[in-house]
Amino acid sequence: MRSDRLMPAAVLAGAGFLWYVASNFRGGVGRYEVLGPSFFPKLLLAGLVVVTVLDLARTFVARRTAVAEGGSAKPKPFHWPDFLVAFAITIAFVASLPLIGFLPATLLFQFAVLWVVFRQRSWIVTLGAPIVLTSIFFLIFSEIMNVPLPRGAGIFYTFSRLIY
Repeated sequence: MRSDRLMPAAVLAGAGFLWYVASNFRGGVGRYEVLGPSFFPKLLLAGLVVVTVLDLARTFVARRTAVAEGGSAKPKPFHWPDFLVAFAITIAFVASLPLIGFLPATLLFQFAVLWVVFRQRSWIVTLGAPIVLTSIFFLIFSEIMNVPLPRGAGIFYTFSRLIY
């Protein structure tokens, strides 16, 4: 299988598996009981599937256009080192959530991905984007959805108590 189809296939397979897992979520709390606990994960997975299918369609159209114009239909190479580094950063993020809490962990995660994986060197983007996105995520989860976020331990717990 070609590398330009390998990752989308893996993403679709993973989304299918996670959809099955989310389908087994039971129970509900308060106002979310109508939608059920699987609603939000399934909504995110549906978005992931739509984006992946659109990316596959874009790749297919670009390849057909290149061949029709007499060009090369060679796919872009997949950069395994970047993928593995992003995977390692994500694992570190998930592992650090209980220790340092949602806000610092999310800020560090986004900064690390922008700096290391995407090689973003604009300080405005590298520092601004994590602050804006973390603020949006924080407002959505804590204020709109009333989801308790990890607060961390020790000094990080004290920091989290000052914020929420």
